[in-house]
Amino acid sequence: MPSRWGAVERRPRRYDWSGYKQLFRLVRALGLKLQVVMSFHACGGNVGDNAQIPLPQWVLQVGDTDPDIFFTDRPRDVFPGQRNRECLSFFADEEPGLLKGRSPMQCYVEFMR
Repeated sequence: MPSRWGAVERRPRRYDWSGYKQLFRLVRALGLKLQVVMSFHACGGNVGDNAQIPLPQWVLQVGDTDPDIFFTDRPRDVFPGQRNRECLSFFADEEPGLLKGRSPMQCYVEFMR
């Protein structure tokens, strides 16, 4: 079961795990085991998807003013590439202060704590 960044950190540094905790209690009560995957990309928009969970809205707002934070399939100086608002660019991972004072890697670390 993926745990989605966009479902948990709706505001910077404000985490709401209540929905997942409720699911975890239900799974435990049924005597089942759970495997969790931490997911830092959007969910939905593909064939067969029945859920839509975007990146956190505050991250998308940063991307509105700096679209280079999103993954792009080609270098921009060679040919305009297709931006993917479902995930962040690799360049951004270590970019200090990019996301409300944190790099994406710092956001990911805090999300997994």
